Amino acid sequence: MNDNTPHQLDSQAIMLTRKQRLWAEAYMGECKGNAVESTKKAGYKGSYSSLAVQGHDNLNNPKIKAYINARERETASAKQITPESVLANVAWGLEAAKTKGDLVSLARFAELQGKWLAMWTEKTQIEDINESKRMDAKREDESRAIAHLRLRQAS
Repeated sequence: MNDNTPHQLDSQAIMLTRKQRLWAEAYMGECKGNAVESTKKAGYKGSYSSLAVQGHDNLNNPKIKAYINARERETASAKQITPESVLANVAWGLEAAKTKGDLVSLARFAELQGKWLAMWTEKTQIEDINESKRMDAKREDESRAIAHLRLRQAS
């Protein structure tokens, strides 16, 4: 098999060369997110600098990003990781921290629950949401005014 042989990922048909696929698998697996080590493992040759550049290029390649994202979704799906299971783990951790009297972990789990409830939303995020609501209301008002004018013109 040569390095230009395409590989597909399920129905998404993400086409990668053999080296790109090997790089992505190494990056997600045994190299634990180390782009340079993944580049070596995939069979790229060169100095540390050239391997670092190739790793950087692979990280920014849209097809490789899509492949990695799809594989991560498959992995999460296979492990049945859901928002509910994550929240259950946070609740379990919170109770365990309470039982042990671990104040640092207790604060961290409480923070995670607060984030889930958007209690710690940044002020700029809230302002953006309010601006978006104002713009939606303005568009609705404009649409009503235009509809009213059309009705007047039609009669």
